[in-house]
Amino acid sequence: MSADPPEGPDLARALLEQAKARARRVPTPEQRSAAAATRAEQRRGRRGRGKAEPATFGAAIEAFLKVRGWEHDARVHAVLARWREIAGDAIADHCEPGSLRDGELVLTAESTAWATQLRLYERQIKDRVNADLGANVVKSVRVHGPSSGTRRTPGAWRVAGGRGDRDTYG
Repeated sequence: MSADPPEGPDLARALLEQAKARARRVPTPEQRSAAAATRAEQRRGRRGRGKAEPATFGAAIEAFLKVRGWEHDARVHAVLARWREIAGDAIADHCEPGSLRDGELVLTAESTAWATQLRLYERQIKDRVNADLGANVVKSVRVHGPSSGTRRTPGAWRVAGGRGDRDTYG
């Protein structure tokens, strides 16, 4: 009559005993020499590449972004994060970037007059951003004027016949 295979805690104990027995085994001379040859080959491979100076932090980050496929996203966020530096103080004082998706840079101006002015400078803004990033990241620029910023929430109190935002004292 054959014994049933171990289950549950008995199986775990049996596997642990097997692992301990494998760890106690002394490697044969052939195994030792094969392991030493593998380690030596790994060291030689590192030395062959490593004769040059170490990479700079920026180069390492660029390589990491390239491997992950995040180069384009990093460029987009660079535009948004360094807007003042890229656009210049005169433009950055009067508008801010809203988004950059599918090659379209969306700007929000502080006034309708500045929105009109920025529409005249769309080409220069696009060229300046692309020159700074070294790629054709921005294909078009869209400028929005300021928004009112007061949006009514559903269920908010309302006065019948009130004049809304135009309502003044008296």
